[in-house]
Amino acid sequence: MRLNKLTLATLLVISSSASLAASKPLLTGSNLGYGEASNNHTIFSSTANPAWIGGNLHVENNFGMGLSGGFRFQQAGFGELNDQYVNNIKPILTSFNSSTQSAVVQATELEQELVSMITKVRDDFSFQLDAQGNLPLVFTHNKLGGFGVEMTFATSGTGALLSDDRPVTFDPSQLVATGSGNSFTDNDLVNALDVKTGIYLKTAVSTEVALTYGDQFYQNDSGHLAVGFRAKMIQASLVKSVNSFKKYLTQTANNEDITIASDLSDHSDLNQNENAFGLDIGAQWFAENWMAGLMVQNINTPKFNYNELGAGTTNQAYTEKYFSNQYALSESVELTPQARIEGAYYSKNRHWSLAGSADLNDASNLLNQKQQWMSVSASYATDAAGDEWYYALVPDFRISYHSNLAGDKRKFYAPGLSWGPLNLDIAFEEMSDLSKLSNLSSATDETIDLPKMVQFNLGLEFYF
Repeated sequence: MRLNKLTLATLLVISSSASLAASKPLLTGSNLGYGEASNNHTIFSSTANPAWIGGNLHVENNFGMGLSGGFRFQQAGFGELNDQYVNNIKPILTSFNSSTQSAVVQATELEQELVSMITKVRDDFSFQLDAQGNLPLVFTHNKLGGFGVEMTFATSGTGALLSDDRPVTFDPSQLVATGSGNSFTDNDLVNALDVKTGIYLKTAVSTEVALTYGDQFYQNDSGHLAVGFRAKMIQASLVKSVNSFKKYLTQTANNEDITIASDLSDHSDLNQNENAFGLDIGAQWFAENWMAGLMVQNINTPKFNYNELGAGTTNQAYTEKYFSNQYALSESVELTPQARIEGAYYSKNRHWSLAGSADLNDASNLLNQKQQWMSVSASYATDAAGDEWYYALVPDFRISYHSNLAGDKRKFYAPGLSWGPLNLDIAFEEMSDLSKLSNLSSATDETIDLPKMVQFNLGLEFYF
């Protein structure tokens, strides 16, 4: 028994009473299907509770490596916005060329349709894209403990609507004909609208390098206690911008593609990279058929800053300042400490496992979104079944349920399977999300029906 090390580690865990705001936007590899509780059947558990790497020591030394890539799309209100835009707004913009009397009538109609569309969806509308790559390396030694190195590359982008109570106003005095024969064009119609609506975009691009150490610090006849810590260096660039909705109306009037995606990309270099150090600690008790653990992430509260908005006297700065009552011109992100409890129960032969985890408090991610996750999972693994040849034909499978108790209150399901070294995990909010995803290849502007949320993780893991 290494009592001095045990006492020190226990005091560190208990002293962080506030305490998982992640710098990474996605669960890594098969952790998506296994849930957020550590699982002894995947090397990707080394990226969760740092104690896991010391609790899974073997008689022989062991080396493992993994490689995972993940992508997630989620949205709210996009379908309703698209339907109203395509059915009610676009026909007016793309077929307008008329006399003064008709122009006023159509401009008034367009104003009413835009106000109706924006006020219906502005509070719930959002979209987000996340992508992430992970490379974990693990070495366990029966005397020295477990060591891990992980590299993570991640990017996230999100958007929302900002608007006044009266988001669009038609000013007849601004309706000036510029077409041939004093006729009115689509752009004349747009120019006569005072659009008090903006598209709010935020991006977070990060690189993280983490070093993990864990070891068994106490053992008796009932089980053993593992304690671990993770030191990580995080480099992040956080950018936000506001673009007037009128810009996209003008693009539609000119039969041009709407450039929200490229605007998000163009603003990704407005802020410099910032570096911050983070520290995670954890402890797990391993018994014959169950595990219980506690983890505290970011106990030192790493901090990052977004670019400043509203500086200067340009039209862009005016737009940014106009909506400043709905967001902060100056914004920072603090990855405050967050604690997670976890537990798992294994069948006697270790084929089956049930697991669960819960964050004890909410905290923000790099996009300043509140996160407090609860997850439960069930899984079956053949790698505990022996060396019979036919087990190689049976994949490991798992399924989990996740619920965010804070922020957007999003819930989703995540099944996954492993066949040899290959992992595939998917996540969705509703079963219809999968059918909507399969129909996207044939979708047009008029028929688009996006899933609420989908995620794909593809991974490889090897042991030597």
